[in-house]
Amino acid sequence: MADLPGFELTALHTPGHTDGHVCFLDRERDLFFSGDHVLAKISPNVGTMTSLLSNPLGAYLQSLRETGEVGIDRGLAAHVEAIPKLRERMAELLELLARGAVAQRVDGPVIRWEAVDGGMLDGQR
Repeated sequence: MADLPGFELTALHTPGHTDGHVCFLDRERDLFFSGDHVLAKISPNVGTMTSLLSNPLGAYLQSLRETGEVGIDRGLAAHVEAIPKLRERMAELLELLARGAVAQRVDGPVIRWEAVDGGMLDGQR
């Protein structure tokens, strides 16, 4: 918990993008600071280059499931724009991955998580 003047933020460990990725909850304002965990229009980069995790994509999916249960629907991401329907966006990402629409392909130093519909989740090995 971080206590800033006028704010009380709760930190949530959300490995996947990086091993030590953290998101913050502001329950008073109904805000979820998602960092690179959830982005509005693109899939986050699942980090494999510096990861010590045996399954970074699995860690990301578990983090996504857990943060989807916090009950906050407004997200502020690290890039581009706000996420007005955060839980909907999290469910969308989970559905894409759960229906087997992603396959791992190794291209030299890059691991690509390719979605059948043409979307892409790239991670560095």
